[in-house]
Amino acid sequence: MTSTHSESPPNAVLAVRKERGVAWVAINNPPINLIDMRLAMELDALSRTIEAAADIQVVVFESAVPDYFLSHADFGLLQQARNAGRYADTSQLSFYQRVLERFRTMPKISIGMIDGRARGGGAEFALALDMVFASPSARFSQLEILVGINPGGGGAQYLARKAGRSRALELCLGGADVGGDLAVSYGYANRLLPAAELRPFVERLARNIASFPPEALAANKANILAAEPHPEPGLIDAYGKFAGLVASPEFDRRVAAFMAAGGQTAAGEYKDPAMLSEQLA
Repeated sequence: MTSTHSESPPNAVLAVRKERGVAWVAINNPPINLIDMRLAMELDALSRTIEAAADIQVVVFESAVPDYFLSHADFGLLQQARNAGRYADTSQLSFYQRVLERFRTMPKISIGMIDGRARGGGAEFALALDMVFASPSARFSQLEILVGINPGGGGAQYLARKAGRSRALELCLGGADVGGDLAVSYGYANRLLPAAELRPFVERLARNIASFPPEALAANKANILAAEPHPEPGLIDAYGKFAGLVASPEFDRRVAAFMAAGGQTAAGEYKDPAMLSEQLA
């Protein structure tokens, strides 16, 4: 019998269970898995725990909320952080960038199993993972442009590497949802799988990877990471630009319009956010 046990308190928004060297993480922050302060703090704590855990070789992220994998940051939270002076120092990585880079570079393998929407910071999170497998219901987008800012978590840097310059520009400047085979060709996902095959495929892959020597997994990942230039200069540049744009009155105006149009609600964000472009303008 396979041993499985929970690692999370009952009220956590990240429900973690361990099984055969794999940590399964279910994101549960309804209605849309918005990245609020609580979720951001739990992601940070989890990244440190996974990085240091000798009994975990693979971490798989999924969602406990139908139709949403991980949404964008709470725009109200961004305004509060700005007003509190949290973006004054842009000479180093931001809090969220550090979380994503920890998952991207740690000597463990991170996998996203996506059967819903991943937008803004949620799409950036998916881009930072080592692998992503998606169902036909998955949707990805960098919607930051709709509220007049740039992807502050690293989306532009990750996309430029995975999708190429022109496609990264299309995604960051268009704000539209990307799904299906296009999400694969644009680098958001490794492959698209029928909904009924998604979990069995990821389970087999995660367990197989976790069965290999940890040193070999770490060496292979480090070898592949070394083939790319380090993204830190670009991430710091993105954070500086993000801080400047968030300070603009246009950001506040567009956030107010976004909220009035139903933003940050399940019904309001079910459709492609780019459909709100004219309304927000």
